[in-house]
Amino acid sequence: MNWDALGAIAELISAIGVIATLFYLAIQIRAYTKETRIASTGQVSQEMNQFLQHVTADKELSEFWLKALASSPSQ
Repeated sequence: MNWDALGAIAELISAIGVIATLFYLAIQIRAYTKETRIASTGQVSQEMNQFLQHVTADKELSEFWLKALASSPSQ
């Protein structure tokens, strides 16, 4: 086996390593994106829950909130 053949084999192994690395990074990015989306959804849900607790604790504010929902154009 000569040096040209060894160089070609080394380049092939390098190319396979690069492709494997790209697949691994794609999987990691997908997992991170999913985790971030779940965390964001949880944060929004928690903040909405806190807001609604404040609304339900105050009678005047809850009446105002219900009137605002009733007059909403989306219904």
